[in-house]
Amino acid sequence: MVKRDALGDLFESLIPLALRKTLVRGSSDFVRVRALATILVAITTLSIAATLLVTLQHLVFQPELLYLDLISMGIISIFILQTWIFYKFGNYKLSGKLLTHTLFVTVLLLVIVSGGYDSEMRLLLLCTPMIACLIGGQREGIYCIAFTVVVGLLLTFMKSQGIVLENMFQQASGHITSTMCWVILIALMATCLTVYEYSALEKLQGDKKP
Repeated sequence: MVKRDALGDLFESLIPLALRKTLVRGSSDFVRVRALATILVAITTLSIAATLLVTLQHLVFQPELLYLDLISMGIISIFILQTWIFYKFGNYKLSGKLLTHTLFVTVLLLVIVSGGYDSEMRLLLLCTPMIACLIGGQREGIYCIAFTVVVGLLLTFMKSQGIVLENMFQQASGHITSTMCWVILIALMATCLTVYEYSALEKLQGDKKP
């Protein structure tokens, strides 16, 4: 029997009860559902926390930039809605596709409106292929990697041709935006790798059963 620990209990507690009862533990679908639930909660929580911090900073020091926080609130609303859909209906295949597509489009739009090639948000594009592979499988991951490479090449080409995209966030504190991006990037990467490592170890322990 696979050894249970606090980390495993935490991951599994995020899985909707109905799916916990129907999916076979250790199956590929079970692993993807566990990753999907963990990443949905992580993205939603990180987004809310980051937006609250930035909004508070704008409220105190730069109230003229509060309109930018409305954009963040709109994005958060999308992820909250997706989280609700996942836990309400339990359709993990649909929820997985919605998350990967929404995350990619959201990050791409943020990159475009915040300066393109020079955007502080550009690093977040690296998260999308990793998340797509983990919750959608190899095929989804390859598609996402291809789109990310194409976007990177287009941004580089535009930069080389002197095409400059306006940075709507240029009045905001650059170091704060950069720090938030790094925190979200590192946290999402850590979440993905932790879920993957736990699933791999669980599979190895399962294979060693007599």
